[in-house]
Amino acid sequence: NIRLEFSMDAIDPNTYYNQRGGTEKQFKQIITNIQEAKKLGHNVRINVMLSKLNSSAQYLEKIIAFFTDLKIDQIRLQKFVKPPKIQLNPTIINKYLLTTEEYKKISMRARDLGDIYGTEVLVPQINTQLSLGSVRIYPNGDIAVQTNDTEVQEIIGNLEKETLIDSWQKVKSDLSK
Repeated sequence: NIRLEFSMDAIDPNTYYNQRGGTEKQFKQIITNIQEAKKLGHNVRINVMLSKLNSSAQYLEKIIAFFTDLKIDQIRLQKFVKPPKIQLNPTIINKYLLTTEEYKKISMRARDLGDIYGTEVLVPQINTQLSLGSVRIYPNGDIAVQTNDTEVQEIIGNLEKETLIDSWQKVKSDLSK
């Protein structure tokens, strides 16, 4: 029995396309894969990147209800963040990015909904026990870290030049100075 994580930011093909750029066929395949993973007895967590496209109170409740019906073990909400080194048009930023206050309000509502539906909803950026943040690896090999108390990501290395462990060791060394 293993844990499988799926990034699924929408419960309908249209929102999926607007959030991820994926096709209806890809959307349906991911749902099928989730259903198959559950049939095989795997622990399944859904990661949902919250943006202005998928975080209305009504849509959020639909997301939690939908994944509860699929017998998902956990739903992990994450704030949509701008990838490092990428310049985004302000129109795009306004279309997607939530303010910290918007995210906190949505997250609290999501936790309440999780309790109502009996589904574990994780909200890392506001859970103090997960204060270490996250590590992201981008297609170009960049390794980015982000603490949970900031919206800024820092590039700490690149997998084409060094290992993840080597990059992290440099960060730890810098912190101890």
